[in-house]
Amino acid sequence: MDRSSISSRPSRWPRLATRLVFATLLSGTSSTPAASDAVNGAWSVLGVATGDPVPRREYASIYDKENNRYLIFGGQGWTYPGPSQLFNEVWQLTLGDSPTWSQLVISGPSPGERHSPQWGYDEARERLLIFGGYGHHTPSGPDPQGQYLNDVWQLDLSGTTPTWTELIPTGTPPVGRLAGAAVYDPLGQRFVGFGGTSGLPCDTWELDLSGAPAWVPINTIETRPSAGYGMASIYDPVRNRMVIFGGSTSDGYFGTHNELWALNLTGDPQWERLYPAAPPPSGRRTLSAIYDPLRDRMVLYGGWDGGPNIEAFLGETWALSLAGFGEWAQLAPTGSTPVQRDAMAAIYDPGSDRMVVFGGWSGELMLGDTQFLEWGGSAVGASLTARAGATSSAAQLEWDVVSATGPHAAVYRRQIGTPWSSIAPVIADAGGNVQYVDPTVTPGARYAYRLVVSSQQGPVFGGEVWVDIPNQVTGLGPAAPISLALRHLGANPVRDRLVVSFALPTSEPARIEVLDLAGRRVVSREVGALGAGVHQLELGSAVNFGRGIYFIRLAQSGRTRSTRVVIGD
Repeated sequence: MDRSSISSRPSRWPRLATRLVFATLLSGTSSTPAASDAVNGAWSVLGVATGDPVPRREYASIYDKENNRYLIFGGQGWTYPGPSQLFNEVWQLTLGDSPTWSQLVISGPSPGERHSPQWGYDEARERLLIFGGYGHHTPSGPDPQGQYLNDVWQLDLSGTTPTWTELIPTGTPPVGRLAGAAVYDPLGQRFVGFGGTSGLPCDTWELDLSGAPAWVPINTIETRPSAGYGMASIYDPVRNRMVIFGGSTSDGYFGTHNELWALNLTGDPQWERLYPAAPPPSGRRTLSAIYDPLRDRMVLYGGWDGGPNIEAFLGETWALSLAGFGEWAQLAPTGSTPVQRDAMAAIYDPGSDRMVVFGGWSGELMLGDTQFLEWGGSAVGASLTARAGATSSAAQLEWDVVSATGPHAAVYRRQIGTPWSSIAPVIADAGGNVQYVDPTVTPGARYAYRLVVSSQQGPVFGGEVWVDIPNQVTGLGPAAPISLALRHLGANPVRDRLVVSFALPTSEPARIEVLDLAGRRVVSREVGALGAGVHQLELGSAVNFGRGIYFIRLAQSGRTRSTRVVIGD
């Protein structure tokens, strides 16, 4: 079915009326603000103000953790009895104590007006990613009616002024479409999607963004969901998978289903149908979904069940517990229930433990309200402590991870002047330890490494450590022996992290200690296992030591080296 004319209509049918110490995930008990609200949540609404976005539906949205804001892009608006309107604006809702909408000033050539793209957010490089949708490739493109798109754009949010850039990946792109499912996988630094409408493609695609953008084919023909559009999708970081629910049963308007599928992203991606306990929600499409990291669940809101009347638009909220085989439960939030709706996109705000959703379509009107569903919990972020060493042929990395919510992690690397790139997925052991050897180094080069893990506050990138790769000496006889050495890295007084560089001549037992002026041992680490070579070690945060003078001592085989540091405010 050709949806190019339908998708530009104001309605989907005629107008109905004018260590690893894993963090404990909440199981439903809380005293803030009430025990029931900790599970079901409480609705509240942001008052409409002059300067808010005009009502719209079918836009893209992300949570920008660095700036604590909800961003929306594009979408479709309509005011009866006029024609519909497509947008390519970017709006932000600040998520502090007084949430406020404002339109962002953007530089660079921008994508054209469109609705129903697939989207993701690359936190490592602070960029919004957009694929396809229906509308125009560039602003006010040559086709006044629009077209199905398969272009890729990034909005760089790392600078003072956000900047659009079109990406031209290598490989064969998916065909143009709208309203497919998509997630961003931070471990593989890739954009993964499924389905959509324009001939109802039943493909699973991957856009690798760890280096030069490249389309990567994914073969999941043997077991996969049926073709459809309007599915809800989330990334499940604890199990490293994409989870999708519902969607259409055809390329037409009517017909929805309530199937639940997961795409396992560890190794070769494979689809699996899930059968949770308890009756599921009824079939629906064009609903919103978030991943709630504090309770390890998928939360669904709204949608359309395919019926011919106003009651077909839904205002329900459901939760899918993701532990074990999963279990469905319909939530009963307190507060003023929003009007039923579909075709909106929600985000999870970890700072306030709430879902945020804007606008949508009620079946009668385009909506422009901003709704909050708040649970009132308090999340714990993961902490990472790094150790590193190097030979001329490899860098050795090790992290201790505390308060992650799952074992899946990934190592990122960069050099001065280059962006962060994911180089390897890794798994933390039961004690929260991650070890990785990077053999793809160049003698004499300098690299930064860090780890991304999941937490109750969402993805955490941390444990950054710089590694200097020794130069390889060849053709000049034996290399000069390494001497025991120790030095403090960074400013003195220390106001952030206390990091040292040290050299071990052998792999015999060795220990680094931090002593206060009274001679009390504050930190003690065995480091001989790192082996001979030059290493880096983070000893902790300045706030954990307290102000004062400290001595750092390295000892191996009866020899010692020491240095003095001052911990400031």
